[in-house]
Amino acid sequence: VLIHPSAASPNRPAGTIVSSSKGWYDAGDYNKYIVNSGYSIGLIQSIYQLFPDYFSRQKINIPESNNHTPDLLDEMQFNLDWMLTMQDPEDGGVYHKLTTPFFEGFVKPVDCKQQRYVVQKSVTAALDFAAVMAQSSRLFASYEEDYPGFSKRALLAAEKAYAWAEKHPGAYYNQNLLNQKYQPAIATGEYGDTHADDEFFWAASELYFSTGKEIYREEAIKKAPQIYTAPGWGNTFALGIFAWLQPGRELNEADRRFADSLKTELLKYADKVIEGAEQTPFHAPYGNYILGRNATGFCYVTGLGTKSPKHPHHRLSVSDDIEDPIPGFLVGGPNPGQQDGAFYPTASPDESYVDTEDSYASNEVAINWNAALVALASSLDALAVYSVK
Repeated sequence: VLIHPSAASPNRPAGTIVSSSKGWYDAGDYNKYIVNSGYSIGLIQSIYQLFPDYFSRQKINIPESNNHTPDLLDEMQFNLDWMLTMQDPEDGGVYHKLTTPFFEGFVKPVDCKQQRYVVQKSVTAALDFAAVMAQSSRLFASYEEDYPGFSKRALLAAEKAYAWAEKHPGAYYNQNLLNQKYQPAIATGEYGDTHADDEFFWAASELYFSTGKEIYREEAIKKAPQIYTAPGWGNTFALGIFAWLQPGRELNEADRRFADSLKTELLKYADKVIEGAEQTPFHAPYGNYILGRNATGFCYVTGLGTKSPKHPHHRLSVSDDIEDPIPGFLVGGPNPGQQDGAFYPTASPDESYVDTEDSYASNEVAINWNAALVALASSLDALAVYSVK
């Protein structure tokens, strides 16, 4: 992988070759993005902390299934290893993404011929990286046998990334500006974000619980949200709140009061969402839901149910020489924006879905949506297991 001119530094000038293996393809494409990777891992590991016994017993038939680490954490490690390669070892900054200049066609990864680059460091990438590395340093501390030294390395990397973000609070990723200054131009997913208080809050919270340093506590309280909002890659306040509300967290009296205030806002949000279900046709908080009781009749998870997506916008599924898509993936679902130019049978918001490969607006697979599916399904299953006991 080459250093893009936008990411050049004195010790890594443009064109420098770096190794950046492993990691998860982000969505229907073959690129890897720190912001979305950080959010996805952060959400899943937040759920892991709620049900560690459940996940410890789970075997999902991966190459690491016979080691001493829960399979879910092994899966996280495959992406965490890649994320560590995305940090500049000199200054601690984190490259925003690893990408080809343009999206590849619907071909197998081995047939992708474009050069890949790491591009500009960003404040949001640095903070999401810092948050998830600090979180992971705690979770992997018990698994030194399988991942020796990772816990310490992750925490050091987290602190370096946070320090870089503090020095560069305005280093937002703006692809249009980048392309005006540097070549080759980049036309892949932007994950642009011009507000970083949520990332600062999440990162500072995780670092406080991993280091105990007062400076991180002060920063977390300074950046704390006034209300609870649903989590997403562009709004990570909730992940910071989850850090404060983890069961078994030992807090002093002041921290307990702060955590209680966050919990109060979360409960207000939950009550409001439940009330909203009464006014929707399918009795769901958001008016549309995953497994088929919705206006299209689709189960939006591939390979599940009697009517599910057959043609997701997902290059691996399209190019693998197997007619059916890879099973178990949640697609985006109805999107009234219809930004992809695909033919939609209706403009109705809850029916703005089409099962075609070119519909990236409604039928794409992405790690952040599937992180939410894993979190939801695992939580419901874990709660069912515990309630039976």
